[in-house]
Amino acid sequence: MKSLTEANVLFLTGKHKEALDAYLCLARDEHDETAAMNAGYMFHRGIGAMRDYHKAMECYVAASMAEGGAACYNMAILYLRGQGVPVDFAKAIELMQRAAQLGSNDAKLYLGMAYILGCAYDPVEIECLSLIPFCRVIYRDVSVPLLAGEGFDPDLEDKRYEVIEADGEEAVAAYESIRPSDDSPRAAGIRLLMLGKAAIEGLGGEFNPADGYRKLYSAAVNYQSAEAAQYLLANADIAKTYRIDLGRLELLSSHGYFRPITGNLGTPRSHRVPLLIPDESNPISI
Repeated sequence: MKSLTEANVLFLTGKHKEALDAYLCLARDEHDETAAMNAGYMFHRGIGAMRDYHKAMECYVAASMAEGGAACYNMAILYLRGQGVPVDFAKAIELMQRAAQLGSNDAKLYLGMAYILGCAYDPVEIECLSLIPFCRVIYRDVSVPLLAGEGFDPDLEDKRYEVIEADGEEAVAAYESIRPSDDSPRAAGIRLLMLGKAAIEGLGGEFNPADGYRKLYSAAVNYQSAEAAQYLLANADIAKTYRIDLGRLELLSSHGYFRPITGNLGTPRSHRVPLLIPDESNPISI
């Protein structure tokens, strides 16, 4: 039997079918949650085998208690989209909350936006979330359905709003719970961006524009946030009162330093196989 490291090497060198077989053997025989998560990812994305959401869900369930929460996050996405399971927005939010408790920054980012929108949104379908760094809690305008589009189902639309309420304090708490690490600058940048705007607008009960502008400046300079830089430059007169170094921002901007960091908020990095920590106390059955 191949080790997890050997299976990862197979995946990274493009031997995807062999890697999938190795992950499945490790999950079944060694109760390796990391291998189960990686196998689920491959079935989910159709790598090394035909895309199979049912098998992906089985693998994610086997890895659902692993530290990091990636399996629960991906299970939530399947429930949001009805892939391999019936659409269930309440279950999706429950899994997002569990993933956040297990340490998933993607889940925390998702929940922060979900509490702002008051909606169990699909992070890929709602492209506007990539473009507008929302901060103020949005209360539903029934005349303009958020998810309207091709195949729009008003009953499903209503259910998206029934499972979570707009709540500024919960949104701020979700962003504050993010624990940035060296390998997740994106999460750190979004955290500062959203907390900065929250402080400026008084979202969640704390109105502190000076701190908000400092957070936005840090997001721009330390994490290359184009959104934060654009906000500061667009509000130059106010930013100057808080001693924001606009000259530095303009210089960095002229050198192409800034890049969008929000992407689809809460969407996993699909090019990467998450490496989770196996939990031998949680037997796996696939």
